[in-house]
Amino acid sequence: MRGKSGHQSEFVLNELIISSDDTAKVEALAARYGGRILRTISLEGAPKLHLVRVNASPAVEAQLAQDLRALVPEARSDLEFSNQEGLNLLATAAREGVSQNLKVSLNFIFKPQDIAAGTTSEAPRGALPDYNPNAFNWPYMNRGSPQDIGVGEAWRLLLAAGRLSNRVRMAIIDGGFQRDHPDYPASRSIYGGSDWGRPNPFDCGGRPCPWHGTHVTQAAMALPDNNQGVAGPAGPVAELVAVQVPGDFFEFLRFVVTTLAASAIERPRIINISGAGAIPAVPGALLEAALAPLLLAIQTNPLGPIFVTAAGNAGANVDAEDCFIVCWEEDLWAPCELSGFICVGGMGWNTTAKAERSNWGSDRDSSSVDIYGPFTIWAGPDPSTGEVHKVSGTSLSSPFVAGVAALIWAANPLLPRQVVESILLDTAHNGGVHDGGGHQRRVNAFGAVSRALGNVPPFVRIESPTEGRVFSWRFPVSLNATTYDPDTPGTPALAWQSSLNGSLGSGTSVTVNNLNLGSHRITATATSGGQTASDSVNITVRNDPPSVQIVEPDTSNTLCTNSPITFRATVSDPNNPPSNPFPTGNVVWRVGSTSFGTGLTATRTFNTAGTYTITVQATDDAPAPHTLSATDTRTITVVACTNNPPTANITNPPSDLVVDFNGSDANGWYYQITLQGNATDPEDGTLSGASLVWSTNRADVQPGGPSTGEQTLGTGNSLTVRLYTTCELPYFGTVEHRITLTATDSAGNRVVRTRLITVRTLC
Repeated sequence: MRGKSGHQSEFVLNELIISSDDTAKVEALAARYGGRILRTISLEGAPKLHLVRVNASPAVEAQLAQDLRALVPEARSDLEFSNQEGLNLLATAAREGVSQNLKVSLNFIFKPQDIAAGTTSEAPRGALPDYNPNAFNWPYMNRGSPQDIGVGEAWRLLLAAGRLSNRVRMAIIDGGFQRDHPDYPASRSIYGGSDWGRPNPFDCGGRPCPWHGTHVTQAAMALPDNNQGVAGPAGPVAELVAVQVPGDFFEFLRFVVTTLAASAIERPRIINISGAGAIPAVPGALLEAALAPLLLAIQTNPLGPIFVTAAGNAGANVDAEDCFIVCWEEDLWAPCELSGFICVGGMGWNTTAKAERSNWGSDRDSSSVDIYGPFTIWAGPDPSTGEVHKVSGTSLSSPFVAGVAALIWAANPLLPRQVVESILLDTAHNGGVHDGGGHQRRVNAFGAVSRALGNVPPFVRIESPTEGRVFSWRFPVSLNATTYDPDTPGTPALAWQSSLNGSLGSGTSVTVNNLNLGSHRITATATSGGQTASDSVNITVRNDPPSVQIVEPDTSNTLCTNSPITFRATVSDPNNPPSNPFPTGNVVWRVGSTSFGTGLTATRTFNTAGTYTITVQATDDAPAPHTLSATDTRTITVVACTNNPPTANITNPPSDLVVDFNGSDANGWYYQITLQGNATDPEDGTLSGASLVWSTNRADVQPGGPSTGEQTLGTGNSLTVRLYTTCELPYFGTVEHRITLTATDSAGNRVVRTRLITVRTLC
């Protein structure tokens, strides 16, 4: 039907809504028109509400004008119908209302209101150049833009207060929900499950919108930071109740009353209906009269939800009046203007001004547009392109504002419904929406959550080290934390403490090198605005065992009685960097159980030929009870010599080396060095040439030699060589070469000297 304003409203043919506790009277009415009662809604404190199927009588049409004036004294004859059956149905409702003293209304349909088209990561790309994957930067989510809604900062407030884990159950009553959409909350349930996954049966402003319910859900509670392109205000806190219903108002009310009778766990605290319809004044008055008792009972029920609904997309003033002698509103915009609904209009993109197509209100009462949210938001991504795009309509403004209400309840789950509504409206920005008077409230998520929480302590979270990490003693430990105070400018002061070491420093990033051995509880404490907050992790600092290796004498050496034998060892310990070298005095040499020296080198003369077991023990400098030791043993054979072995020395390098590479060729990276040494023999004198042989144990990385074991590098007193390193596993650019100089006299007696040269490169 259409009234004088020209706005079209739709209703279900052959169905009436009747408010009465006299069920017999209602059954008699149904029988008069060959019908029956389809469903009944019962709620304590209100008459029963019946949905009745009838075959409307054309015989009562002549009395329509008289009956309507009896029911609504100001009624005028300005209604048009698309067919005779619709006119007959209104005439039947009016006749029964007058003759039986019943409150009777048509069952109106509210259609979807248009889908035209910190940091988070929402999508890889957007179809429009102004898309940014970080929801904190979107003009309807950030602070400081014209709309200044501050959803992202409201999330951070909840995080700082430890409330982001609170869950708020929200119902989206709509049509067209895609199955298992990745932006739905993990906790979700379905009402009207047989229709789950079916497209929306209605159009949106003349255009198809098959998945309207999914888009509305995303506008309210799309999960943030999941690379799906969309984020909704309630995304971090919402539990979804998806309600796929035909769209008529009776089914909506039946769901509400059903959930009021459900357990607290299943009961939604917020219900969004992104539908609207303009009902001409007289049928609208009949609807209000029929529903008023039930709506009042719902609102006064302590378990009742917050209702949020769309204002509509006709660009109309919902309070517009038609005046002739007296003035009255042209249309009832339902459910926007019904008692107990928060009616939401829409602001344009990145502006506080009303979107051109959004309805608005000129009155400042509770039956007008109450608050404005964003009319245009990001949606998607499109399954075929992976791109996001903009969608528009108060169908999106409404769930967005409902999502902000969910954030208020997450901030304080104990707040009564009326207080949540008051916070939502009282903290809103004011002004700049339109020039027609009425409410100019603009949703303010940051202000609303701030009001619900009060003064919030600073937020602090230790990013590193993570819980349970184990660090080696004397290794640097990086301490990093995220901290902010959402309601106080500036960065909070941050102090670090250890349960073993005490104070470790201040700032969001600190490096410590001197943590004591043992179990630490590391605590970061943020201070701001006279309040503090802390975060802690448990870590362990351990002592790693040293390793020790006997490198001289070589097992091929000729060892003689009554001649001094030099013993040499290498020690490594990850807990002894160059700044804390391993204490060589803790290296002890023994033959059997008898000590004969300390340090990396020791000398021993054996007077008796035989086989001896040599042990070297290296004990690190960690304090007790963390001290660790390592040992190595070597069996040597000492003989009575008639021809004495030579003596030899490596003069370059004079000691073990750790070097970075200084060149590369086709074979890879290398370090070039001139090896120098000498040897003398008691019988042969000075040895040279082929009597002095240089080799490396890293044939596996040296070119031109065997794949494993030793590779001969050359002979003589002086030899320039290239020692190679490799980035292949397991070396990662660090290769240790054990360089040996072997001196052999004319009798075949040998002596071996060694140097360790570690060659490194960046891979």
